[in-house]
Amino acid sequence: MVLLFLTVARSDIIKYESLKNTEEKTLKGIVLETKKQKMLLSKIKQLDSNAYIEAVSRQKLGLVKNGETAYKVLYAE
Repeated sequence: MVLLFLTVARSDIIKYESLKNTEEKTLKGIVLETKKQKMLLSKIKQLDSNAYIEAVSRQKLGLVKNGETAYKVLYAE
């Protein structure tokens, strides 16, 4: 009877430890994903700002505001 109890108790303890490890990994994953989400929301906010859109438009597309004159600097090789 005691041997049966010890076998069952040991099995339950092993399951408990396994579940505890799974819970810890899951909680760490949640913390990591929450940090990623905050970073991505911040990036979205930056990308949606008028200042960022204007900077990218000027740099990559060469756009200028009304009344401005665009100059292209050529380097001699």
